[in-house]
This record gives sequence, C-alpha cells and structure tokens, in this order.
Amino acid sequence: MLLKRLLKPSYRFRIWELEFDSKKFVEGLRRKGIHVAELREDWDVELTVEAFLESTFGEHVYLIKFKDGIKLLARTTDPLTKEFKLKENAYLVRNEGALKKLILSQTSTMMKILMGFQPLVIWAPLVFGLQYLDERYPFAGFFLVLLGFFLNDLLKTLEYFILGYCRE
Repeated sequence: MLLKRLLKPSYRFRIWELEFDSKKFVEGLRRKGIHVAELREDWDVELTVEAFLESTFGEHVYLIKFKDGIKLLARTTDPLTKEFKLKENAYLVRNEGALKKLILSQTSTMMKILMGFQPLVIWAPLVFGLQYLDERYPFAGFFLVLLGFFLNDLLKTLEYFILGYCRE
C-alpha cells in the first residue's frame, strides 16, 4: 500500500491463469465494456501488443491465460477484482514502454528468459555487498533480518525506477 502511494504507477498489470471457457468469458468482458484482444501465435505478438495499447485506454491491464492455450489482453479503467484478491501476479508499471516489455516477457518464452536476467542486474550487486558486510561485521546479518521489510520495499522501488515495473 505504501509503495502504491509513493510510486504512483501509471498502470496496474495482472496475470491470470483461468480454467473457464474462454468464449463465454470474453463475451462477459465485452458486455461490460472491457477492451479485449487475443494474442495469437501466428501473429506478430509485439505488433498486436502495440496496437492494443494504442487503441485502448485504462490503467488496469490484464493478461488472461486459459487452459486451452488462448491468451487475452484486457484493459479497463476499473479493477476487475477487489484489491486484496489475486496479488501473486500483480505488477505496478511506470510507463507504456515498460508495460509493453512486461506483456511481451509473459507471452514469449524467449523474451521470458531474457527478461529474467534484468532483475539479476539489480540483485547481484546487493548480494555481493551483503556478503562483504557479513564478513566484516558479524552482526550485519542480524540487522538485515530486522530491516528486511524495509529493504524489500527499497528493492521494489529500485526495480520500479530501473526496470519500469515491480511486483505489488
């Protein structure tokens, strides 16, 4: 909650994996006035994502994956769920470029592998720094445990400003 107020994200992105019938679900979304686009393997995913982002509006963006392999993008001005539900795959996104990068990283296997290395760039120096501190100061590990929650929010803030997105 503190992160949302501090960072003021432009977009909120969620990934859902559902076991519903995709056709009925899409019809229900469209009846509610929600913009929906299908991501197909035979189309260029990057162009589809760009066209979807340029032709729709709203701060809540959803990538919905169905058990039959269909992937949908949905965008709306109001959240589809309450704030306390489904937080495991929720992201705060700073701008449209980062949103596009995040969507592409979740749809393509190759992009998912490449995007997995970006947080490593942030975490690796921190891990080496902590190992250095632990060798010099034996109680550093104890203080890090006490400050763990603060450091977690600090690292999320760093990810947000460097990568353009972070987990909620």
